Amino acid sequence: MDKNSVSIVRAVLYPGRVSIGLRLGLSDRVRILEGWDALDPHEASRIAEDIAAGRISSAELASKPYREVYLPVGQEKERE
Repeated sequence: MDKNSVSIVRAVLYPGRVSIGLRLGLSDRVRILEGWDALDPHEASRIAEDIAAGRISSAELASKPYREVYLPVGQEKERE
């Protein structure tokens, strides 16, 4: 993974809930997308698959509000 890559991140920030976010390169910060910050695991998997398959556009992702959280590489479930 290079410093300009973007990865879809599924992170457990709340017990039993999964958050969807984006990691830029090898940053220790993840952009958790608003509205996708406390999903049930099945819904989070479906959204991550939709993003990876291009069914959710990069324009839609770029326009979504987000909050940044500290999440070192390796402490999440990440899809490249």
